Amino acid sequence: MGTGARRYIAEGPQRLYANHGFGLFLVERRSDALPLGLCGLIKRDTLPDVDIGFAFLPEHWSQGYAREAAEATLRYARVRHRLPRVIAITSLDNVASGRLLERIGLQFEGNVRLAGSNEDVRLFGTTRAYQFDAPNTRPVFDGLWTSGQLSQADIQRLPGFGIAAVVNLALPTAANALPGEAEAVTGQGMAFVQIPVPWEKPESRHLQQFFGVMDAFAGRKVWVHCAKNFRVSAFVYLYRRLRLGEGHEAALHPMRTVWRPNPIWQAFIEQSLANPDQGPVAGTTR
Repeated sequence: MGTGARRYIAEGPQRLYANHGFGLFLVERRSDALPLGLCGLIKRDTLPDVDIGFAFLPEHWSQGYAREAAEATLRYARVRHRLPRVIAITSLDNVASGRLLERIGLQFEGNVRLAGSNEDVRLFGTTRAYQFDAPNTRPVFDGLWTSGQLSQADIQRLPGFGIAAVVNLALPTAANALPGEAEAVTGQGMAFVQIPVPWEKPESRHLQQFFGVMDAFAGRKVWVHCAKNFRVSAFVYLYRRLRLGEGHEAALHPMRTVWRPNPIWQAFIEQSLANPDQGPVAGTTR
């Protein structure tokens, strides 16, 4: 094995397993253990979610091996690592891989530009594969998940993902509000925080309360939701910009795949970036 190959293995697959507990698998033919290619889970610095990757030798294309391996990898991600979401990227002209991803349950979510490059890629996500009732479910990074309104069934699943607290930014009078949500969440051993943010009039004090709650739960896993993940994704964008110091492109996730802010919310975002307030106040918890 050459020096370059050794370096790739050490800095690629081995580092993935050391840092995340997963990586790429060798795919072999069941009948004779013939190596066919690679398939597995990857965590790239340029993407917010874990993505599934595969590469097979040309002589083994179009024989169903990639689909079988990819389906098995998705089950592994969900059952072994309890990942609520897996994504995949393809080049803009790779139609065959896009069709394979759709056949195993991923949905096309749009074109994105990888951070630090001029390359646009097609992004697919496991919107259907994981079947959360909450609309627009999007993990941001390992300790933060976002969504629209959670169902009773969703809440019962959250402790399995290590969630310590649920934060609700919707009003109690929202059309799809879950009656008894606070009791359902605390009954599962998690904290519940509600910061009612009026849809037509978000204010700086709401954002500062949100920052205070996120600071209070630093180091623990938090699920933040509203009615449709519109309020939340805007607040998370500002949290990533103003609290975590991230750049615009990185902070756009998950907002860019959920909605385009309307004039009221775009003005709120711009005002918050121009005049960040200090001294966050904690929200109401129970």
